[in-house]
Formats: sequence, structure tokens, C-alpha cells
Amino acid sequence: MSVREDPTHSTLVLIDQAFALHGFALKDIEAWGGRLVLCGEPSDVRRLGPLARGELDAVFDEGIKVWLDEALAAGLAPIELEPAEFDAMTRLGWRKVSLPQARFPRLLRDVDALDFSGRPIYANASLPEEIAYDICGALAAREAEIPWEAGTDGSALHMGRERDSTPMDVPLHPGAERWHREHGSKR
Repeated sequence: MSVREDPTHSTLVLIDQAFALHGFALKDIEAWGGRLVLCGEPSDVRRLGPLARGELDAVFDEGIKVWLDEALAAGLAPIELEPAEFDAMTRLGWRKVSLPQARFPRLLRDVDALDFSGRPIYANASLPEEIAYDICGALAAREAEIPWEAGTDGSALHMGRERDSTPMDVPLHPGAERWHREHGSKR
């Protein structure tokens, strides 16, 4: 099973929350004789190589635009959650989204999945508007230096508008809202 190597990566939170619905955790996979293939980013060669060679039974990660087609070509298929599982996960804050076959032609049909999109930056509502505004300007000034998912067209400036990779589930801070409005990065 391919997962992130960083033990603090938030994808591992999602995995453990989903597995907990069935009474086990990621660490149990190894205890049962399974092997974790650890990787960095979604396009890590430590994932894509074993996928191409048919050496992986599962991939649990974000960034499906990068690896899903390879997983489907290797004979893997999405795990489809039951309505009660989606209900439990949405109560924890995860979103249910559709993976459309039109976008991923190797899918047999549209498939519902949990969404792991977005790169939120949180601020206390009491943060002065000018500071939030300046933070957005600083992000824009360093946009080329901020890593984004390899193989996609996203950038740090997309955090202020609704896209597949940057859902806007919560309102922007008023300073961030003003910065994105003034600089053409509208929601």
C-alpha cells in the first residue's frame, strides 16, 4: 500500500479516520503482514514505479490527477464508500465529490469519493485586515517559490478562488477577500 512517508501529513489523518470506521488503523496493515510503500509527493517515483510494475495493491493519497490513471491502468479500482461511511466522514468535515469518467476515462463510470483538495491558510477572525491583505501579497510575490502539485496547473494564487484543487468551503478573511478582488483572483 502506497502512502505518504511524512508521519505528520494530513492524508494519514484521513486514512486513519476512514479505517477507524471499521475498527482498524494504518499501523494494523503492517501488523497483519502488509507492507507500506512510503513516498513523498503524489508523483513520487517510489509510487509510480511500483504502480507500473503491478507491485501495489492500494494507493491512499491526494493528487489523483497525477497517479489515478496509472493506478487504473495497473488494475486498481477506487474503493467505493457506503452512504453511512460518507455520512460519518462528512460529519468529520470531509466532502463527498464525484470523480467523473469524462475526466478519468479509465474509470468504468462516475465514482463518488472523499475530497482532499485545497491548501487553506487559517487566520483568526480578529487578525487585522491589512495584515491578511499583506500576507496575500507576500504569497503572490513568492508564488514561483511555493511548491504546488506536480503535473497540475495550480499555483498559490489559486487559493483565493473556487477550483477543483482549491475548494472554498469557508469564507475568506476580509483582508484576503479584498486582496483577491483587487488583484483579479476572484472566487
